Amino acid sequence: MDRLSITINLVRRGVQLETYICPLCKKTNETIQHLFINCVVVWDACERWIGTAIIRHYSILSHYHHFCLPMLTKNGNHLWKIMWVTIVTKTWAHRNKVVFRNGIVDNVEIFSLAHIRR
Repeated sequence: MDRLSITINLVRRGVQLETYICPLCKKTNETIQHLFINCVVVWDACERWIGTAIIRHYSILSHYHHFCLPMLTKNGNHLWKIMWVTIVTKTWAHRNKVVFRNGIVDNVEIFSLAHIRR
């Protein structure tokens, strides 16, 4: 994860940036944990979308392992974990659009991109 070009990693590599703030929520420094676990633009929208609160861990691996619903079967939760990976992947793509192509922050777009297509 330290290879991802988020602001905190770029600063560690000596890259000078105008800001270290998360480009999505603009509330705190952008770190891996913030972007993929705690960014309110992403995860508050996710909670509204699925209709339940998500336990937010400090560790991305713990966050992934606990992203499940007790009422689902093992196969249902496997699909749910695929959705987690999709949300994280689309969050990264949307973040890059905002940072590198002057895109507009849009949590609806993240979830539109995350829909499973047939």
